Amino acid sequence: MSSGILQPVQGFIEGERRSDPGTKNFACPKGFSALVKYFLAQAEPVETRYGARVINIKNEATNKLQVFTDSGHTDVFDTVILTMPVPQLFLIDGCIQDILESKPDLKKKLQAVTYSSRFCLGIYYPRGTHLNIPWTAKYIDGHPCIRYVCVDSCKRGADEDLVGPSLLVHTSVPYSIQHVEADKEAMKPILMEFLNDLLPNLPQPDFIKSHKWRYSQVSKTFEGSSGCISLLDEPPILIGGDAFTRSKFDGCIQSAETLVSFILKGNLLKATGS
Repeated sequence: MSSGILQPVQGFIEGERRSDPGTKNFACPKGFSALVKYFLAQAEPVETRYGARVINIKNEATNKLQVFTDSGHTDVFDTVILTMPVPQLFLIDGCIQDILESKPDLKKKLQAVTYSSRFCLGIYYPRGTHLNIPWTAKYIDGHPCIRYVCVDSCKRGADEDLVGPSLLVHTSVPYSIQHVEADKEAMKPILMEFLNDLLPNLPQPDFIKSHKWRYSQVSKTFEGSSGCISLLDEPPILIGGDAFTRSKFDGCIQSAETLVSFILKGNLLKATGS
């Protein structure tokens, strides 16, 4: 908060369902990735690489883990933590597949984890445009396609005279499941038509960006997990994320704290020879 990475959401959120009366809403003005990068910066000195996908992990004879990425980069680690959506775990070659084959009960429980899907539009307008929308965000019940619309520039606290306003649109879970195999670009005009029916007085945008999350939010979590599980004890391979707690931001934090405790406990046992 003090660094400005998180700020309270300004304005009115229509249709919000709050399970906890004390719930407060926050936004990342520079995008959610800024929050991740902030925590990584606090852990310096570390070398951080972005924009690469892990495709193979090998358990070396030296009790180290060799990690290969789709960009051709290779590194060796004492411990590996994986927090991607669980179905993507099955796409990693090497010892991950060997471990899963050797633990059929664990594999079955991992395969039972399910996610919702979501299409999204980011709609950007020229500087000086006024959208004349009375809310910052709105949850829409019963619509055949759209579940959530947000004046994203307002949510982030941006000066719309300098950057221009922007809208963020999310589809509903049922609509997304029905069209999950559709191309995100093909869905763009369809979603815009639904939005213009919903908000008919919107001005002409400068630019529209479409996105699809095949794995948006976990809908069925890992059975019996309290934050993370160990795939391999030595060298440690741990998996975590909201699939092992619950589909909320605090669920992600709980998993992260559990992972840290697990690693620190393991290092303490090694140091004491226990």
